[in-house]
Amino acid sequence: MEVSEALRRFRKNFGLKQDDVASALNVTRQVYQPYETGRTLPSVKTILKIAEAFNVSTDYLLGRSDIPVLRPPDTATLVTAIGECQKILSNALENRSE
Repeated sequence: MEVSEALRRFRKNFGLKQDDVASALNVTRQVYQPYETGRTLPSVKTILKIAEAFNVSTDYLLGRSDIPVLRPPDTATLVTAIGECQKILSNALENRSE
């Protein structure tokens, strides 16, 4: 799959307009559009910016994978989420025994 096709697939699968992706890159639609038509190849920096902005893998954006593979959250986020789950479970168990 060509990079242009992969970028178009990504955008459509995520329900985005070219303006949405361009805005995330801090460029105009006129700058972004040639990436999807294949007239211009995006730089590595641009692919990384899209991946970061939309939490998808670069392999997905480059057409090397059919799965967006959302990156896992960082450790601090996981620890916070686990703590919140523990509080919810603890409250549920306390309320159940009343």
